[in-house]
Amino acid sequence: MKLLKPFLLLLLALHAVVAAAQVPDIFSGEVPVADESPATRALALQQILRQVMVRVAGQRSILAAEAANEVLQDAGALVQQFRYRSAPGPADGEATPQRYLQARFDPPALRRAMLGKRLPVWLGERPRVLLWVATEENGVRRLRSVGDERPVRERLLQLAEERGMPLQLPLLDLEDRAAITAADVWSGFAGAIQRASQRYPHEVVLTVGATRSGGGRWLLAWRLWRDGQYRELSSAGDALADALASGLDLVQDRLAQQSGAVLPDHSDMTRISVEGVSTLQAYGYLMEALRLLPQVSTVVVLQAEPDRLLLGVDAEGGREVLTRALIRDPSLVALPAAAKDVTQAGQSAVTLHYQFIDPGAIEQP
Repeated sequence: MKLLKPFLLLLLALHAVVAAAQVPDIFSGEVPVADESPATRALALQQILRQVMVRVAGQRSILAAEAANEVLQDAGALVQQFRYRSAPGPADGEATPQRYLQARFDPPALRRAMLGKRLPVWLGERPRVLLWVATEENGVRRLRSVGDERPVRERLLQLAEERGMPLQLPLLDLEDRAAITAADVWSGFAGAIQRASQRYPHEVVLTVGATRSGGGRWLLAWRLWRDGQYRELSSAGDALADALASGLDLVQDRLAQQSGAVLPDHSDMTRISVEGVSTLQAYGYLMEALRLLPQVSTVVVLQAEPDRLLLGVDAEGGREVLTRALIRDPSLVALPAAAKDVTQAGQSAVTLHYQFIDPGAIEQP
């Protein structure tokens, strides 16, 4: 019996270590390959570099920019090291092993290449993120141990690896359940959230209240806690894993915007200030709508506030052409011109001002 207690304590300690957030190498990745030929390797390196560039910039939207394609063409010159590995194939009898190409890109060289093409770079360590989830089904609320649900856990950890997010899923053991309840998560009770989170290393806490609607769709209300304050966000999905992953994806975009990421001088870009962007859906809709405009080649976030985004847009034909294109989008209502802003270079710049209107609230003719 004397030996049992230290053994149990050791098991608990090992469990806590296993559950700790893993800090990913944002400059590395791997993809499956059919063979080891130079042509296959060249394509695979571009695939890996796409993953890496999203992590380095902190924004998925950069892949839509033509400048990103130009950097991808130099994948072979930017790679620092690569190797192949084999893993067992599917369990379907005599399956041949699957080859993978692993590669790591040179951090200083890649940062220079991205900045040289006017792409953003997120410097510094990525904040460690702790995730608390409470769900409501049939009127019953409970803390959700997503770390113990394999499909949900794998989906979230996959997303965290793709985005370079050190994600911590709480153990939800007796200690956690004594410190925090589903009601605390749902109401945003700061005292309980702070006390329960103390045992886990983190810089950011996410609390999620997930409701399953009558149609089976999950509606998620997020609070992003940092430095004692929080911002409210939202996401949705048909499956809980997808709704959580979608929210984490956009949360990482928001953290990158708040980080003071290094941006090249965008003084010659058209600046757009959009008010009313207070949810993850609004942010995602706005960025997608701008990216899909045929005149637009690049969209970057210059500044993010709780209810406003300041964007830099490269558009063929300049500000006048972009203004005419935006008139056709009913979700953007032009606001009166404000005073000129000042760019990073100290030059004055005209900013286009808009109010975002939720597309779902727009009456159809």
